[in-house]
Amino acid sequence: MNWKDVWLRKGSNAPAEPTIPDLMKLNGYDSGAGSAGFEALDGFSARAGARLNIKPDMRLLEVGCGSGAWLRHHYLNGVNVSGADFSHDHLRVARGIMPSGNFTAADATSLPYGNGVFDIAVGGSCFQYLPDAHSASDALSELIRVLKPGGRGAVTDLPDVVSRTESETFRRGELGHKEYERRYSGLDHQHFSRQKMISLSNRLGCSATTTTQEIIGYGNSPYRFNLWMEKET
Repeated sequence: MNWKDVWLRKGSNAPAEPTIPDLMKLNGYDSGAGSAGFEALDGFSARAGARLNIKPDMRLLEVGCGSGAWLRHHYLNGVNVSGADFSHDHLRVARGIMPSGNFTAADATSLPYGNGVFDIAVGGSCFQYLPDAHSASDALSELIRVLKPGGRGAVTDLPDVVSRTESETFRRGELGHKEYERRYSGLDHQHFSRQKMISLSNRLGCSATTTTQEIIGYGNSPYRFNLWMEKET
């Protein structure tokens, strides 16, 4: 079992007409340390939109969009949204709730878009599920490649390597040791250094900064960070 199998299985259980709680469950915000209410995620979408200066009619891409819980806020505000995900079942749900959006089955390390296509590109809580550091580097390179010069990007919900031990202890405590092992035995999150992600962004042509995750009530928030970027003109 690997993370890709986990997400494909989760998507295969998507109901034909999903509710908002279904969207949260499909995107993994339904149990343990990962629990979060829709209002909290929607609030984070709004704050991220303000930080990235997302405006109506801009072209916005979310890599690892899942069923579209994060994108929905921007779609409803008139943004031209696109999403990429490897799960066809998740994308089916995203298309259902955002019928004029553009959704494509793709791997984060090989995006099927030309250079400089998007005003905004976001990697939404997906980098921790990539198999290794090389894949994460490739995914960041791809996300930056598809940004226009002067465009803005983000990678959200990155597990911070500095707090790895505290995070894993907390996660086990939220579910209980036995249940945690049942769900996650053999499954490891990738962890990231803030400074290394900033340095990599710089080498790829972006200025960058980080902030601690800010989804209210989300147990993982103290142990995760967001990377914010602006591509050189």
